[in-house]
Amino acid sequence: MIEHLFIRARGATGQQSHARVQVVAGQGIEGDRYFGAHDEPGQNITFVEAEQIEAFAATCGRALPPSATGRNVVVRGVRLNDLVGQTFRVGGLRFRGVELCEPCLGLGAALAADDLTPAKVVRHWVRRAGLRADALDTGPLAVGDGFSHTPPLAEPTPAAARPEPQVSLREIGSDTVRQITALSVREDQKHFVATNAESLAEALFKCEAWYRAVYLGDTPVGFVMLFDETQREPPTPQPGIGLWRFMIDQRYQGRGIGRAALQLVIDRVRASGRHDRLQVCYVPGPGCAEAFYLAAGFQHTGREDDGEVVLELPLTGHDSPSRAPEPAQAPAATPGPAPTADAPALNLAFTALQALTLYALAEHQTGGASTLWITLDGPAFSIRDDGRGHALDKQVAGTPYLRCIYSAFDYPYDAAGPTPVQLQGIGLSMLNRLCAELELTVRKPGETLTACFRHGRPADMVHQATPAGPTGITLRGRLRPDLPTGPAADSLSHWLQGLLAVQPALRVVFNGRELRARPGSAD
Repeated sequence: MIEHLFIRARGATGQQSHARVQVVAGQGIEGDRYFGAHDEPGQNITFVEAEQIEAFAATCGRALPPSATGRNVVVRGVRLNDLVGQTFRVGGLRFRGVELCEPCLGLGAALAADDLTPAKVVRHWVRRAGLRADALDTGPLAVGDGFSHTPPLAEPTPAAARPEPQVSLREIGSDTVRQITALSVREDQKHFVATNAESLAEALFKCEAWYRAVYLGDTPVGFVMLFDETQREPPTPQPGIGLWRFMIDQRYQGRGIGRAALQLVIDRVRASGRHDRLQVCYVPGPGCAEAFYLAAGFQHTGREDDGEVVLELPLTGHDSPSRAPEPAQAPAATPGPAPTADAPALNLAFTALQALTLYALAEHQTGGASTLWITLDGPAFSIRDDGRGHALDKQVAGTPYLRCIYSAFDYPYDAAGPTPVQLQGIGLSMLNRLCAELELTVRKPGETLTACFRHGRPADMVHQATPAGPTGITLRGRLRPDLPTGPAADSLSHWLQGLLAVQPALRVVFNGRELRARPGSAD
């Protein structure tokens, strides 16, 4: 049964609740931002289970509104995953389930909290975030309308307990190669992955190539290829392995087939006992595979390879540290001078928070912020103030202000550019590039903007209406795993106490404790 209906108009910052909406066959919901859009399959209408929203709220210990996922229709007592590829009726209208509405980084950013990163949010919502569907009839849809030809559920079936599709990996022969090369991703995905014909042609000249077709039952639906250095002759001293190509045909996406196939690949690599990690690269951009791989347990390394972002999956244990892969023939390291007894170890998390604190101090000195809340835990840090916050709609030479000052290395500087903004952008962008992830939240009266960055580049931005409350900025980040971090809380506390001695009107709360000025530090 339908419990809630939502529409988000084009240009609106949030969803509006309705008791009744008008659906148009093949177009979607009148007034919704996706009405008439056909950029992706199943854009007419989206559904989500109320039980899954409640389960997530219970997991993270906070209340969530029914609109939290951004889906159009919130239902209860219906197993939406079972409706992929099925025609079903809601009220007097027919719909066809197209694919699962898997979570994106925008959802991750919107539901993240202090102890819950966007990546963890995405991982939780995999196969739980709802259904994309096409409208087959025109007419009204109302709260209270029921589903037909679907089994009612007293409780949601946990995602882990739902049956996986019967997926297998099979060798490609002369009798199946044409079927495999005929498989294709959607038009908007073709810049992310090579065709299967290109991949098979490359495999002819690479001894490291290991490839298989992905089957659903007896139907070929995808392709996977590994780059496995253990297949070299002679063997590489420290062989690595990477997921070189991976695709699921556009007709079979959104059914959990890709997730099941990827797990088969991971299990195979792990069972070989020859590797401690599996690497994959993805092309960044809207619709990229980042969320898919993060949900499978891959981690950011802080590295890029020819413009592609490098992820790794530890294979030797859940707590295996992520580290950047070494080249097959690494140059010998040149030993540097040994550190002296009084030389402090370099800790970039400490340095990052020093820079951010001084940046926030400028806001304090102009009367905009009175309190700073700062946390530091290994490579993870956060800083929050109660100031006025960044401008949300400001532009610099046609570039959104927030994108400019956090990604200024991509900003086209010129002699006429605003010098203060350029200097601000250089500093914040340098810090941003040191982070595996950085999340910015700007709170204004009645609205909030959350921007997520990955390795210094914009990943997602969510602008939504919120109840009136305190204004200010929160920056949360985690340094790249290849950078030096370590115990630094005592050193940072000492530094902050010295800062308070010359800024007596400033209030600083560090790791949950309010600091006082250090005696004798003002000079």
